[in-house]
Amino acid sequence: MRKTFIRILLLVYVFFNSMGAALTDVQNSKPLKGPYLGQDPPGIKPQVFAPAFISTSENEFSITFSPDLKECYFTRTGSNGQFTIFFTKETEPGWIEPVEADFAGGTFSHEPYISIDGKTLFFGSMRPLPSGKNEYSTWTLNKQGQSWSNPQPLGFLAMYITQTKDGTLYFTSRGPGGACLAKARCENGHYQEPEMLDKPFLSDYWDGHPCVAPDESWLIFDSENRPGAKECGLFISFRTENGDWTTPHHMIDKIPAGRFAMISPD
Repeated sequence: MRKTFIRILLLVYVFFNSMGAALTDVQNSKPLKGPYLGQDPPGIKPQVFAPAFISTSENEFSITFSPDLKECYFTRTGSNGQFTIFFTKETEPGWIEPVEADFAGGTFSHEPYISIDGKTLFFGSMRPLPSGKNEYSTWTLNKQGQSWSNPQPLGFLAMYITQTKDGTLYFTSRGPGGACLAKARCENGHYQEPEMLDKPFLSDYWDGHPCVAPDESWLIFDSENRPGAKECGLFISFRTENGDWTTPHHMIDKIPAGRFAMISPD
């Protein structure tokens, strides 16, 4: 189990709302190139990702990469003063300066996630629904060549989505503690009715932002009030051979505080 735990930590990037020190908005003197925007690959010790390029004095969180690691989307405060989705991609000269994604539409938008096959992008937004209502909903985009389709409602509320290889979505939903972990299975291209995860996850604690392994062998999430959580802490649970989940383990020994865990495509 120990070896498995360390291996997972090597794969996971975690975005922090605060690292205890302000970051300056000084731009890098030379273009960023290569995988992970030219940064050191993930290791056991958390570190600020792409300082002054992705991580600035603004509040950044919830990052996702395309399967080839050449496109990156994340949440940041936009020009209108509210959260929106920013985008950068790798070009021949290097990674372009992050800009607000066109599909965000100038409205509150956040928590982007690119599906494992790279064909769908999920995100949350306050953009008007087809009915004309202005309420928070989950939206999807489909890849069309080198661009994305127009946003379409997912059909059910699912905040901070990640996905397994069989297409099952894991996400944050409303629960007894205010927020809980849930999933929706995909059958014949259609999502089934969302279901809250049972014990050991369902509780009176505030749990959210699940990051599931592609093979569904482990699940990382954050909690604001589980025992031992400091402000907000990350917890991990492993899938057993009989399909049960182990009691969530607080990852405080490796990551003191954090939220919005996300595994990279590689």
